[in-house]
Amino acid sequence: MTDYSIKTLPNDIRVIYQENTNTKLFHAAVMLDIGSRDEDDHQQGLAHLWEHMAFKGTKKRKSHLIFQKLESVGGEINASTSKEKISFHGTILAEHAEKLIDVLSDIVFFSVFPEKELEKEKKVIFEEIAMYEDDPAEVIAEHFDEIFFKDHALGKKILGTPDTLSSFSRESIVDFIEGNLNTSKIIFSANGSLPTKKLFNLTDKYFSAINSYSPSKSRKPYKTAYSRENLSLKRSIHQTQCVVGGIGTSILDPDFVPLSLLIHLLGGSMMSSKLNVALREKRGLVYDVQAVLQSYTDTGCYTIQFATDPKNTNRCVQSIKKEISTLRKQPLGNIQLYRLKQQVKGMLALSQENDVGVMLGRARQLLDRNEIKPIDAIFKEIEAIDSKKLIDTANKYLDSDNCIYLMHVPN
Repeated sequence: MTDYSIKTLPNDIRVIYQENTNTKLFHAAVMLDIGSRDEDDHQQGLAHLWEHMAFKGTKKRKSHLIFQKLESVGGEINASTSKEKISFHGTILAEHAEKLIDVLSDIVFFSVFPEKELEKEKKVIFEEIAMYEDDPAEVIAEHFDEIFFKDHALGKKILGTPDTLSSFSRESIVDFIEGNLNTSKIIFSANGSLPTKKLFNLTDKYFSAINSYSPSKSRKPYKTAYSRENLSLKRSIHQTQCVVGGIGTSILDPDFVPLSLLIHLLGGSMMSSKLNVALREKRGLVYDVQAVLQSYTDTGCYTIQFATDPKNTNRCVQSIKKEISTLRKQPLGNIQLYRLKQQVKGMLALSQENDVGVMLGRARQLLDRNEIKPIDAIFKEIEAIDSKKLIDTANKYLDSDNCIYLMHVPN
């Protein structure tokens, strides 16, 4: 029994809604299966620019009226661009839900991208690029992606570069949209206290009349191309920044769940992660160390990232190699395995308390899997994993002799 309802509109846009009578709020999002990986080389940063320019005026609203319509009644609206998705989402009092639905439909499908606003917004994004370039951890993370994914769009910067950004015109955005927009890969996701029937009536009103769109280009698949590398670059920083990483899994891979457990055990957000204990708690070598599994629809990679005093870099790397070796050779005991599963299940359960996160997660699952996997089904997958599966997965993916070692060192 699901606690949500799904409806497909005549143009193939899918609507998913969870009614919740215990809130006074209404959350809604439009998520498109388009991201920076769908850009050609000369389009780098165009998906993100579209996200920004969607708020700069539509056929029936000036830019300031978009925000005024929602903020005047206590609502808010935002957007984000990732490598595979663009999302426009907002929150408002349920009694004003129609205002949010109206605005979301308007900015996604009826933006006009005025040239005057475009030139101003480019300047805003130049500042955004500069802000990230002042963050050493962001800089090395982007550099790792460039090395790992090589010439594929997954390795390019979501924000683009000053050169590509400068070259874009209104026609650039329109051409990108026409080449990639696919109404069967658009989800309207919402939850709140609005009655389900009323929600579906409103989405019929604001989304059903939109034309069907099919993309003129297809997403370029990624074929594994990375190879072991050991790179060091000098930068004007105080600490050595380091990323160690290798091949991971796609979201759809059967190994996704066991590898996720291993990465969490190795360097997840818990203070008890193996790397946090080894590098911070026992030796005081780092302030923070994180292991992350970045998974896409057809590929993935894992990364271990930390910053340290240059004289401690080698000690940190050797500790990481030791912890990886232990995961490959030493099976978890029953108590360790139980604790790991409980940790991950607890974090998943906590995430279900975030209404916006749940709303966006459902949209993402529908786009990537064409289904929504209930949390109980995920719990069953976790419980089915034994120590042997974790050892096998560690030996398949976690190989410190076949990693990229990237370091930015103080000059």
